[in-house]
Amino acid sequence: MKKTLNTGLLVTASIYELFYSCKRLR
Repeated sequence: MKKTLNTGLLVTASIYELFYSCKRLR
């Protein structure tokens, strides 16, 4: 269960970073 949570957190961080990059690019 802890591994799943860790993966979810990693995915969330990746999406957030991607969104931040797109917003910064504009």
